[in-house]
Amino acid sequence: MGLTHIKTKEHDYYEDDQGRRQGEFKWYYANGQLWLHCWYKDDEYHGEYKSYHKDGSLWEHTYFEDGKEKGLKYLKIKNLLN
Repeated sequence: MGLTHIKTKEHDYYEDDQGRRQGEFKWYYANGQLWLHCWYKDDEYHGEYKSYHKDGSLWEHTYFEDGKEKGLKYLKIKNLLN
């Protein structure tokens, strides 16, 4: 199974020969700040999952196994209108 590295201004991830996301995945806000850092296995979340507010502070930290959430570790809600 070969992997193709996909890197754009908004995304940085790997796809297998069938177009499924595999391994580390990063998604960025338009300002370049990291929005989402997670892991995929066969196009499903698998492993650590972290999302961030636009100011860079942690929003959510959880874990997945084969696409199913295995326990929320951290969640911080902010005023999303700012």
